[in-house]
Amino acid sequence: MFWSFRSRFHIRQWILLISGFLFYGWWDWRFLGLLVFSASIDFIAAKFIAKSKSSGKQRKMLWLSISVNLLILFVFKYYDFFASSFQEGIALLGFKSNPTLLKIVLPIGISFYTFQAMSYVIDVYKKQVEPCKSYRDYISYICFFPQLVAGPIERASFLLPQFYAPKKMDVKKFENGIALLLFGLFKKVVIADNISLFVDWVYQSNDYSNTYALWMAVFLFSIQIYTDFSGYCDIAKGLGLLFDFEISYNFNLPYFSSSFKDFWSRWHISLSTWFKDYVYIPIGGSRRTKFRSTLNIFITFLLSGLWHGANYTFLLWGALHGLGRYIETLVRTPNNRMKILSIPIMFLLISLLWVPFRSLNISQAIMIWSNLWYQSDFNLVLEKALSIYKSYSFIVAIAIMIIGTLIFEFMLYIRKKKSIIELESNFLKHVSIVILLFLIFLMGRFDNNNSFIYFQF
Repeated sequence: MFWSFRSRFHIRQWILLISGFLFYGWWDWRFLGLLVFSASIDFIAAKFIAKSKSSGKQRKMLWLSISVNLLILFVFKYYDFFASSFQEGIALLGFKSNPTLLKIVLPIGISFYTFQAMSYVIDVYKKQVEPCKSYRDYISYICFFPQLVAGPIERASFLLPQFYAPKKMDVKKFENGIALLLFGLFKKVVIADNISLFVDWVYQSNDYSNTYALWMAVFLFSIQIYTDFSGYCDIAKGLGLLFDFEISYNFNLPYFSSSFKDFWSRWHISLSTWFKDYVYIPIGGSRRTKFRSTLNIFITFLLSGLWHGANYTFLLWGALHGLGRYIETLVRTPNNRMKILSIPIMFLLISLLWVPFRSLNISQAIMIWSNLWYQSDFNLVLEKALSIYKSYSFIVAIAIMIIGTLIFEFMLYIRKKKSIIELESNFLKHVSIVILLFLIFLMGRFDNNNSFIYFQF
């Protein structure tokens, strides 16, 4: 439909907007109203800020917009968490409290589109971007369906101009889009969803006696969350290319990082740069005293952890990353030889820090950490894996898929490429498309309950 109206720019815009509404409303049409309400407030606020000559009024409208977005996030995502925490804290002091819990279903992608909308208003306030003239174009930018529900969190300065730019059918972009889309789907349904069967068994069994099973779950979840989330972002970027839209890279081979700083420049890039630009730098960054700079790091990482979910496990995860980042400021930057050794060490540390992220509560995370150092029977793990995957040949095939993907990404790392579409060989891309299609249909899991992990944020 989009490409059939080659000379009808406005019809194309409407197709994108309606597609975004249908895509989001298909999950639950009632929350579509919340999205439109939030976006409308930000559109009006940005218009007012651009027209007003009073800095005081501009600042008030900016804070009104931010407050509305944060209030929506608080009510739908954090109210029950803070109310329950308050109740538990009061109980420890010997008092009773029975706060009313809302128990509202969390709107899908709410953390992504509210942050994207807030960045637009803030950038208009800072005069880094011009306010959008058309409400339709602005709501299309917020509801752009490829990246609506799980990012990347796009900046208006990057994505909005693309809605005005002329679109041309480009065969190379189409091929790249299909290759990326299939590679992302492969990572999701072949690797992440098959790995999840074993990881879920370990975390749901409440049996932490088998050290081998725990270590396998630790490393496998690292692979699962990466292939799951980066798989979504590859699909989003691939879909964008089919419409001649460029979507930002959200990952850059994060498990080849040599430090926490390096990791956060490669993992969920759109979120880490958002917190850097709109939280870390505004509260002082590294421009203050040593103590204040350290505090700024911890505040940023704690808020980053809280962004992921209303649970103490995410706060602990953020705090530990903040601690790692602080320790790095005290250590001398490693030379190239040490960087080679630091990559596997960082992968081990990052994998261990994923434990609270995956755990239901902090107690479970501590139990898993504390039981990683005992001896156990490896044969029991093999027996359980066989009961889950039904055959050793399938287990070997999944292992080959994981190792093959790691080798492929190592090749990208050596060549300083970010994804499959940056390879120069068209023959390799075409062969990859055929192989990926075959593997997706042969080994992919398409159960209805296998949603993307980051949909819950």
